[in-house]
Amino acid sequence: MSKFNIEHCFDEGYYNSVIERARARGTIKRFVNEIIIEGLDVERLQDESKSGEQILYASNHKSHLDYIILGEIIHRNKLPTPRYAAGHNLLAWPISSLIDFRRMGAFSIDRKNKSQEYLRNLYKYIQDLTTNGENILFFPEGGRSYNESYMKPKTGLVRTVLEAIEKQERAGRKIKVNIVPIHIDYDSVIEKDIFPLLDGAKKIPIIGTGLYYSLDLFAFAKRYFSTKKGNVYVKFGDSINIRNLETNKKQIADRIMELIKWLGEKEHLSF
Repeated sequence: MSKFNIEHCFDEGYYNSVIERARARGTIKRFVNEIIIEGLDVERLQDESKSGEQILYASNHKSHLDYIILGEIIHRNKLPTPRYAAGHNLLAWPISSLIDFRRMGAFSIDRKNKSQEYLRNLYKYIQDLTTNGENILFFPEGGRSYNESYMKPKTGLVRTVLEAIEKQERAGRKIKVNIVPIHIDYDSVIEKDIFPLLDGAKKIPIIGTGLYYSLDLFAFAKRYFSTKKGNVYVKFGDSINIRNLETNKKQIADRIMELIKWLGEKEHLSF
């Protein structure tokens, strides 16, 4: 592990055991009634993966449950397990005592660390993931939206992936990375009632961090025992070569966010 503890330590055996154990126990059913999926072209994504093309899943971010829901869908459909960007708070105690997200494929993003040394290490790590052909799941907004609106996309990860592609092209090696936009929505977001409190909790000296985690755990415990859960709706867009979106790196990040929003504007399937 490096100085900044960025790396994932993906363990396929651990990942499969967590998924299978969650299925056996009906864990997801404790939080939502049904996962309703639209637009997922499994055959196409499998073919692209087999031909060596990489997938960059890009989703809006509404709940900590997003990681689990999207991971379950990808695993269920036998798609290659992506590495994913997660806030470093999810990879530390007490969350890490419940589930080791690093072993699930998560690498750490410290949104508060703006030092040049840290950013160089982070960008180099993401470039290495791209060069090594690993798929990535990320949330362009950077963190959960605390309200119903979308946040402006962060450009760091997209910029770094593009720089890795350009670097390989200059060396005579072509990498094809396809963006798969995803929109996730809930009848009722688990953390909705605590979102107004989270920003305030982070600002409280000494006890703020513990309070922040406690609020999240409280929200999930409350839903776990609730009889009112609602559905989650996951919409997948067509995969698009990242090179075909725009020319400017910021424009590409904005375009990805536009595709996610467009999926969200489509009506949910009804059953």
